[in-house]
Amino acid sequence: MDNTEIHYLTYDPEEIFQEMNLAYIQAGGDILYPGDEKEMLLRGVQAMIVQVFAGVDAALRMDTLRYAVGDYLDIYGEKRNCVRLAASAARGRVKIAFKADGITRTIAAGTALTADGERIYLLDEDVEKTGYEQEVEAGITCKETGAIGNGLPKGTQMQFVTPNVAAVSIVTTEEATGGQAQESDDAYRERIRTYGLASTTTGPQSQYESVAKNVSSEIIDARALNLGAGEVGVYLILAHESGAQAIVESVYNALNAQNVRPLTDHVTVAAAK
Repeated sequence: MDNTEIHYLTYDPEEIFQEMNLAYIQAGGDILYPGDEKEMLLRGVQAMIVQVFAGVDAALRMDTLRYAVGDYLDIYGEKRNCVRLAASAARGRVKIAFKADGITRTIAAGTALTADGERIYLLDEDVEKTGYEQEVEAGITCKETGAIGNGLPKGTQMQFVTPNVAAVSIVTTEEATGGQAQESDDAYRERIRTYGLASTTTGPQSQYESVAKNVSSEIIDARALNLGAGEVGVYLILAHESGAQAIVESVYNALNAQNVRPLTDHVTVAAAK
């Protein structure tokens, strides 16, 4: 066992075997030697007992903030009103211009588009092509979750991965934003430790920071500063520059919700420089 960490159950497998062997002899059994069938049987029972000890110890450790990981850490956080930030894919919108070709067709949701041949976005909904000259707007979502899909600027020219000769132009009408990776165990653990038991009503510095960091896993850190006379500035350190404005706006909206911000506070939010 790793004695540098805290364990709820301490055990020595060899000591367990010696106790089993002694109990066997005291009950009238013969002295056992290595390779004896009865000795091998006791060794098998010893292994099962050690597994039980290890399992109980691991279960107890998974109920602590220091050692919980994965789903166990999720449960720990949920009990403290602090939910892990889930992975999400960047979303945007495009305008598709079709030329008249006399062919009616449904372009199915999930059809792939790209601007650079590397990042793939999928249509959110079916697009009905009438066969006449037309323009249609539709939502798109990055195929991959995380920040990789953020930062596709408004006005970017795109194309279908599988060519469609009737589509003469595909242009983004909204920047793709909102993509984030799932919050890591270490980041989530620190957020639970620092903010998990804090009230979600802002006012104190730590509570402003708590609400801000709950918005996105792209926020590495947040600091709330008193700018004087009811003015509060919240500054964000972001993992990536792409999609920064959308994150700033989301934090601003979260901090200015009626059930969050004190009436006398005026809150501004910006990415730290």
